[in-house]
Amino acid sequence: QVRHLVVDIGEGLALGLADPAEGGVWLLSSLGICLARAGAVDAQPTCSDWIAPPTQAAEDSARDVVGGSVGAVFVAYEDTLYRYADDAWAALPLAAAQAKLRGLARAPDGDIWVACDRGLYRLAGGDPSVVEHLGGDAGIPFEGVARVDVGMPAEEGGDAPVFAIFEGAGVARYARGRWDLWHSRTWLPSRQVFAATATPDGSLWFATDRGVGEVYLQTMTLEDKARLLEEGTASRHDRFGYFSPTNLQVPGDVSSGVTRDDDNDG
Repeated sequence: QVRHLVVDIGEGLALGLADPAEGGVWLLSSLGICLARAGAVDAQPTCSDWIAPPTQAAEDSARDVVGGSVGAVFVAYEDTLYRYADDAWAALPLAAAQAKLRGLARAPDGDIWVACDRGLYRLAGGDPSVVEHLGGDAGIPFEGVARVDVGMPAEEGGDAPVFAIFEGAGVARYARGRWDLWHSRTWLPSRQVFAATATPDGSLWFATDRGVGEVYLQTMTLEDKARLLEEGTASRHDRFGYFSPTNLQVPGDVSSGVTRDDDNDG
């Protein structure tokens, strides 16, 4: 069943989930923010009154919105992160001066993640007074983060993986204090990534401008891995009994490989 919410949204629109106990989604536009909720089965969704933007916020600089705890919402404007709670806006200073904010995400444990051109910021439990910066010193591969996404934890109550999506430079996962980078066509259909997530079985999914890709874990012994590599080498790189490089006629299709001669053949 499809139900439409008919409301004047002004210019530009971003969506962000509200706190699960609150339900619904926050809408962000040039008019400010409002909370939309689904109605009963036979009723249309409802929308609260628009809350005007912070008076200090520059026009056309709104970037993203996400719900905090019940009654609170975070909004990223390009130059400032704001929190709306108790009928008032509050600007939240981040450690890096002049950081350009790009996006927001909320983890299942309530952490708020902020993407910017200086890396990522984490507000632990959504608490504006507990801020952690993950920049170059913290191991992030690139500091120019265009978007941040949060996946599903591998186990109930576990930490959810966080994905930093870079500007035309792939995506990195932050989990258990470690960064893993997926950057090239070896892992991604394209380095231009729009969104990323993880499923409870550990699979990673990436949406790019050339399609959707999946990276998954396969448990095997060292012997099994060696056998797999040896079989691939023998079937695709054997040229008259010698190992030779292979040129793929169709990118990504290993069956289209053609071996070529090499100075090391003999």
